[in-house]
Amino acid sequence: MIAAPNSSLLPVEWAVASRPLPGQNALGDGSLVKPGTDGMVFAVVDGLGHGAEAAKVTATGLEVMGNDESMSVLTLVKLCNEALLQSRGLTISIASLDFNADEMTWLAIGNVDALLLRANPDKQPPMQNVLQRAGVVGYQMPNLQTEALPISPGDLLIFSTDGIRPGFITSIVRKDPVAHIAHSILNNFFKGTDDALVLVARYHGRKP
Repeated sequence: MIAAPNSSLLPVEWAVASRPLPGQNALGDGSLVKPGTDGMVFAVVDGLGHGAEAAKVTATGLEVMGNDESMSVLTLVKLCNEALLQSRGLTISIASLDFNADEMTWLAIGNVDALLLRANPDKQPPMQNVLQRAGVVGYQMPNLQTEALPISPGDLLIFSTDGIRPGFITSIVRKDPVAHIAHSILNNFFKGTDDALVLVARYHGRKP
């Protein structure tokens, strides 16, 4: 389930921007947005390598996670790992938002980055990065440990694959539309040496 920008009826709005390695048609990076009754799961994955084989691994992983009813990041990553055994594998950052608790649980395996940028820059810490544990889903899994963080209306969740250069955080205007932020990061920080994908989500919380 690959999401398009949407927001009007949900406590979260999001947008995805992506680009394959120059000279390639297939994209080995992919994203999942899975709404639930009281929450939502976001994931960004990077099939190892690039081209058609990487795209195939990515599609399999996203399909398995998208078709399962669970909203648990641990459960979804374990299912993805089982489906990709004997494959080239993928790296992943995944977050599950709980609308009732105003809380996010996330984890990362490999080099897909994710960060939470607070709407209020005076809140400490104003930005938090997911802990990226070494490993490959489907090949060499580390011990899975999640981290839970409180989230507030206006907070931004930003995922980026390793086809994006670091340092884009200083270019972000927090109140810009999520689609503008995603495409601006892609256009200005695309390395050009690998597939690249950016997913940006803004949490609004439940409306009273």
